Amino acid sequence: MSTTAVTLINCVLLAIFIRNKIDLEYKNFISPTLKIAFATIAMSAVAFTLKILFEQILPATTLYLAIKLVACAIVSLVIYFIMGKLLKLGAAEHVLERLKGIINRKPVGIPVIPEE
Repeated sequence: MSTTAVTLINCVLLAIFIRNKIDLEYKNFISPTLKIAFATIAMSAVAFTLKILFEQILPATTLYLAIKLVACAIVSLVIYFIMGKLLKLGAAEHVLERLKGIINRKPVGIPVIPEE
């Protein structure tokens, strides 16, 4: 957490000091960052809600703790990728295309030539 905070502060300070010399086109950075933040907040809200729900339904044993963890992780990832697809995040769309390729057993990016 502290590494992330220091990196963010360094990035902001560098951008402030270098803005007169180089046009960084902040719009290209802000839009994807806000999309990622929104998708992350939505995913976190769902994960936190599931955690509370599972705590009320399932007992607090080690096995059920593992089940809760795996279920929350899977549902959270699905929500993140749905939000990424809705917000047109490039990385999320790329991962979903790769998953579709794996499921369909076709490599991504290689066109399929129909046989004559």
